[in-house]
Amino acid sequence: MARSKSKRRVDDDDADALPKTRSDAYVGLLGISLVALLTGVILLFIDFDEISKGSAPLPSVTTSEDGLGLPKAAPKS
Repeated sequence: MARSKSKRRVDDDDADALPKTRSDAYVGLLGISLVALLTGVILLFIDFDEISKGSAPLPSVTTSEDGLGLPKAAPKS
């Protein structure tokens, strides 16, 4: 009887298992992008929390009817 090329026995439980895959450079890039996304989400949450508390000053915009940005004198009543 001829020997089989595989050294595994026929009755092994892992006979149908796929071979173990190796990580390459793309897995590292996925890890870096995951860290960047998590950092961005954390920074957005911090910014949103700061704005919602009111601790960050809201920008003040003053414009006039003539478009020069100078406030018009308030009408006296």
